[in-house]
Amino acid sequence: MIDPSRMTPNYDASLCEALAHSGCEVTLHVRRGRPGEPGLTLEAATNGHVFYRVTEWLRERLGARPSQILKPIEHIIDLLRMLRRLRSERPEVVHIQWLVIPLLDRLFIEAIKRSVAPVIVTVHDTNTLHGVSRFSPQSLGMTGALNAANALVVHTNHSIAQLGERPSGQQVALTPHAVWEVPRSATPEDGVLRILMFGRIREYKGVDVLVEALGMIDSSLQVRALVAGDPMIDTEPLQKRSAELGLDDRIEWQLRFLDDDETHAAFNSADVVALPYRDIDASGVLCQAFGYGVPIVATRIGGFVDQLVDGDTALLIEPESPAELARALERLASDRDLADHLRRRLEEEAAENTWDAQARSTRDLYDVLLAGSRR
Repeated sequence: MIDPSRMTPNYDASLCEALAHSGCEVTLHVRRGRPGEPGLTLEAATNGHVFYRVTEWLRERLGARPSQILKPIEHIIDLLRMLRRLRSERPEVVHIQWLVIPLLDRLFIEAIKRSVAPVIVTVHDTNTLHGVSRFSPQSLGMTGALNAANALVVHTNHSIAQLGERPSGQQVALTPHAVWEVPRSATPEDGVLRILMFGRIREYKGVDVLVEALGMIDSSLQVRALVAGDPMIDTEPLQKRSAELGLDDRIEWQLRFLDDDETHAAFNSADVVALPYRDIDASGVLCQAFGYGVPIVATRIGGFVDQLVDGDTALLIEPESPAELARALERLASDRDLADHLRRRLEEEAAENTWDAQARSTRDLYDVLLAGSRR
């Protein structure tokens, strides 16, 4: 299992552990964690090759920009090291979670296919242009890199539709994103509606929509919002707009990675998770909300429509609509029966959507590819 930039560490670790418990021998290859990032708890699986040793060392001492300049060079070196290791160890399947520089990754995939094993790529997001230029190394050549894989894994029917026609013989497997089993505690019952917006902060996630919505909520309601996550955009305009709307007592900004204990505290104290996204395939934050049984307000788009039912497992709103988001939040604040229903339904759905189930469907795909390669 390979995720060079450690894009989804909790997902990687959970899937590797579940696959290992199902009988697979699994090694996860990622870069080292940075201060404040979630740790990787691997008991049954193994941590292997570590990417970007030099650029991460530079990042710690000189900041992000010098390391970003050198990262493509080290990416080439690390792919060659990884290929040499794979040729030595001879795994039966190579499963890549994220492509970093698709033009280079395509060559890596093709070399693995020729000399090592079938290659699977998980497509967590079919839109590669979130926050980057279409000419960015992160997006150039993505179609060719995906086409080179023997199989793709996606989490929603929306992703399948977005991928469109695939090369002859390429498998596309739908494996819904599993839900984490997490410790839960009762949320405070003090009349305050606690809203959580969690995860890396990007333009497409609509933090600005939440800010505008909070400014529209009836001033008689007690509302507190926590915006928590590593900012991938300039958040100064968001905070300035919040101040203009007089929301300093309604929004807390934690603009950094939250560790595991802080994450548990944030979800356990939340009455609602806000997901006013502009675009989405599948969301790890959504799956965390399922696991904690926290009612969800999300936009009626993409993968959310696949995974959520309005009024049953979530309240769905139109994108780019602060007014609708404000009304949905007010509705949850005033309708305890609705909030309790949403919690129950999320818990029921979470009980069926386990990591063991995702591991079984992933292993089924491995078996199909291996059967084909032995013919």
